Amino acid sequence: MESFLTYLYKERNCSEHTIAAYRKDLSQFEAFITLSFKVELPDAGKRHIRHWLVSLFEDGIVETSINRKLACLKSYYNFLVAIELRESNPARLVKSLKTPSKLPVNYNEKEMERVLDPGLFEVSFVGLRDYCMLLMFYTTGIRRAELISLKVLDIDLVKAEMRVLGKGRKERVLPLIPEMNEFLYKYLSLRREEFSGSEPWLFLTNKGNKLYPKFVYSRVKHYLSVGVIGKVKSPHKLRHSFATHLLDRGAEINSIKTMLGHSSLSATQIYANHSAEKLKRIYKSYHPRGGK
Repeated sequence: MESFLTYLYKERNCSEHTIAAYRKDLSQFEAFITLSFKVELPDAGKRHIRHWLVSLFEDGIVETSINRKLACLKSYYNFLVAIELRESNPARLVKSLKTPSKLPVNYNEKEMERVLDPGLFEVSFVGLRDYCMLLMFYTTGIRRAELISLKVLDIDLVKAEMRVLGKGRKERVLPLIPEMNEFLYKYLSLRREEFSGSEPWLFLTNKGNKLYPKFVYSRVKHYLSVGVIGKVKSPHKLRHSFATHLLDRGAEINSIKTMLGHSSLSATQIYANHSAEKLKRIYKSYHPRGGK
């Protein structure tokens, strides 16, 4: 298992989060087949994989999570085939589960106006930091891990752009709207006053340390609770809102794909489906024959 995880990190440039997820999935599968069949991980077959997936389903694990675990096994056994420790990949013989089509939940433009009211934020290092974080999520569509990893040197206020290191360590350059540029300038000024150290990270905790996922989630949820009612509140939903609002206003889907850092158009296509559903609702509500 360790050689596979090392391969993911060094050769595939996978993130620490992805590697941790693969380690967890493989460890769970290994524990299951060792206990149930006395079979070691490299020697498992199609029957063992199917039994594990069935047990997961019976335990109430959702289809998308089961399919992700199956994809992990497919990658692992592909690796064993590549290094000639197996002749074939047993996971390739197991079909993924069908999953219900779900559109991403996002916040509407009025909700975002309420959330991003500068008056809700303290005029302080903490207030400016939090405002910049929420504004950046909504106006650039970056992921939480990408925001946490941003460095001061990644921001170019003169060119009004920033460099983002995304999944697979792929770099992309994103534009900064004038408001984002303005508030980042104010934030960086206060940051220098508050913390004179050489910490490279753009956003810091109240004590001057690098951010961590739970901290970011907590701060974002706190402010979203002010302007959003009855919806899941998370940084990722701001990413959904960024993409959907761009598409609703006529942006090309390929441009949105580039800004989101998606490797394939299929991942971005779900936002187009969301806009299509919105158009259907508008048609049914307002067209004279829409409800017939």
